[in-house]
Amino acid sequence: MTRDDILNEWRTDAYIDPGHLDRESLDIPRLQCKYLRYLSDEKMLIRVYESELKKISLAKFEFLLHGDTAETKEMGWELPPQGRLMRTEIDRYLAADEDLIKLAYRLDNQKQKVYILEDILRMIHDRKFHINNAIKFQMFQHGE
Repeated sequence: MTRDDILNEWRTDAYIDPGHLDRESLDIPRLQCKYLRYLSDEKMLIRVYESELKKISLAKFEFLLHGDTAETKEMGWELPPQGRLMRTEIDRYLAADEDLIKLAYRLDNQKQKVYILEDILRMIHDRKFHINNAIKFQMFQHGE
């Protein structure tokens, strides 16, 4: 699920029909369940991406420190022109590594989705207050 998918779905679910406040109030648990499931799934993906980033980062570190292996050649990894690096040089190369940058981007994107879902859940929690205020306003308009 992409960020746009989440936001488009929320755009539909966020609408509160002022003519059916009772139904909207009863719909809160369904919305909470739906977005909690999404949040749980997306949080699990963060852990997967973090693990993947750590594994590949370690593998790249070992590769830059010790050199080629059959596995690294198969993956298409290439040492810098000067060959193996000293420990003090490796961090700069890892920071600029395309594979690690792509994984870090995926992780950041995933964290952004989790933030969006957490915010949606806060809005769902506040929904009962908005509905209650709308009911009170309608009663006020009718002189009750």
